[in-house]
Amino acid sequence: MSDRARELATRHAALQLRVAMQRREIASEVGAVESRLQSLDRFLVLGRSVLHNPAVVGLGLLAVVLIGRTRAVRLVGQAVLIASGMRGLLRTTRRFL
Repeated sequence: MSDRARELATRHAALQLRVAMQRREIASEVGAVESRLQSLDRFLVLGRSVLHNPAVVGLGLLAVVLIGRTRAVRLVGQAVLIASGMRGLLRTTRRFL
């Protein structure tokens, strides 16, 4: 085998090794993203099932009519803030436990 052929074979093997390592890294990153998206998927399925329930939609409209649009928006905003704060608190406590 000539020197050029050996050099090309060595470079080819090195490239194959690099490609295999990159594929493993990409696969691990995709797995991490998929695990994060699974919780979002569960939340969306729950949200869709709740929003497709006519009783929930009717109660939501009734609540907006009874308490007023601006107060309803303020209550929803406060509920979102409280929920995100609780999520952060739970996440922090899980790290230390």
